[in-house]
Amino acid sequence: MLIADCASFQVPARRFSNRSASGLLPSVPVLLGLLIGVGTAYAQSLPAGWSARGENRGVTFSPKDIGAGEVFEVWVAPRSQLQPGVNLQSQLSRIRQQAGATQGSNCGLVQLQSSGTVEQMCSADGAALQYMLMPVREGNEAQLVRLRAKGGDALARHLDGFKKTLNIALQGNASALLRGGGTSETPVGYSAPIKSPAPKDYKAIAKAIRANPGQGVADRQIDGIYVTWENAPIYGSGMSQIQHTTWLLLTDGTAYRGLKFPPDELNVDASRQLQPKYWTQWRGGGGRYEVRANGGAWKPLKGGWLVKPASDGTRLNGSWKNYNMSGSTFTGLNTSTSAWTFFPDGRFEISGYTTAGTGSLQATNGHVSGATGISNSRGSRTSTFVSGERDSDSGPIAAGGVNRRSNNGAANTGRYRIKGWVMELQRDNGLVERRLVTFPGDGVDMNGLAYLRVKR
Repeated sequence: MLIADCASFQVPARRFSNRSASGLLPSVPVLLGLLIGVGTAYAQSLPAGWSARGENRGVTFSPKDIGAGEVFEVWVAPRSQLQPGVNLQSQLSRIRQQAGATQGSNCGLVQLQSSGTVEQMCSADGAALQYMLMPVREGNEAQLVRLRAKGGDALARHLDGFKKTLNIALQGNASALLRGGGTSETPVGYSAPIKSPAPKDYKAIAKAIRANPGQGVADRQIDGIYVTWENAPIYGSGMSQIQHTTWLLLTDGTAYRGLKFPPDELNVDASRQLQPKYWTQWRGGGGRYEVRANGGAWKPLKGGWLVKPASDGTRLNGSWKNYNMSGSTFTGLNTSTSAWTFFPDGRFEISGYTTAGTGSLQATNGHVSGATGISNSRGSRTSTFVSGERDSDSGPIAAGGVNRRSNNGAANTGRYRIKGWVMELQRDNGLVERRLVTFPGDGVDMNGLAYLRVKR
């Protein structure tokens, strides 16, 4: 559950005007749903086509194919200790001084975002500088990041890589990448030879570990399934949401962490080879378990439930919702709500609501865009808008929006059947799918995502 009211989401407006810097940031086209939202595996590797170098006790990331006269660099400082009792906005100047990040003149006001991130715009040598000070998970530290941009459309061309570098910074992996040589798309600490597919080919790995239904883990090989939960922070947003992790406990004393599909579809041999970090040893019973990796210390699985397989033909009656938010106020936020209603006659209906919008980086350059989407048994509709401005000698850019409707409501209704760890869905549009289903507390987890019961 988000510790925020999703309905209050708003696209950030332009809030800093500096003609000496404005227009030197990369020219950005209409960008919807600019989200960090990448997995931690990406936060352990350089984006393809990027390089890393040591600079001023920190690490500077930049794309290799930058054009003549262009500059696009992301500098990540060492983590900084926060002063207790002093707000983050007041600490930016001190932390910049300590990090040696004094570049920039004609700076704008220090802005404290609703996400908890502090930002400040400056200019130096014809380039725009944006300083960001972001709280990190530990709570007593903050991460200073500086974006330096000049000319061209580098941001538009390298947006995906830019978002990955922010995740590298927030995960604390910048220095580790540099020590590892800064090899593009090479996971930190990777040394064991893994056969095809390559380590970076996550889609191929996901396909390789998936067996046909009934050809994976048999019920007799399962000792139990345990679901843990945590109130996980959404990096760069200052918010958090409930996150569940599903542990598959096998009778041979090993456990698979993060199961997201039915266990009878898990190819154990392929997964052990391609996903060694997902496997641990386990011990315990009666709802109290410990795990350890690579012969290390035993650690308890805290805050969770031992879930039992459902009997064949189990019926549900009620609604359950999943709330999700990803991204950053700097590059853009999106939110989504998915609600499933199950009826005792075996029918189900799905409804959803999504929002996406640009962040402060685009707003500073005069661009604001966003999108909303609604889907239910009647179909789906989306609305998008864009507005912005340029310097007078460049001419204005268009402002407006687009609305689309689709009569695809049959994808959101159908019949369900539950047996063991599997929910089989037969949608009214003909699509049939199988999902992992567990029942922690009064919730419903599908494919590892937590759906909380809607109180009537």
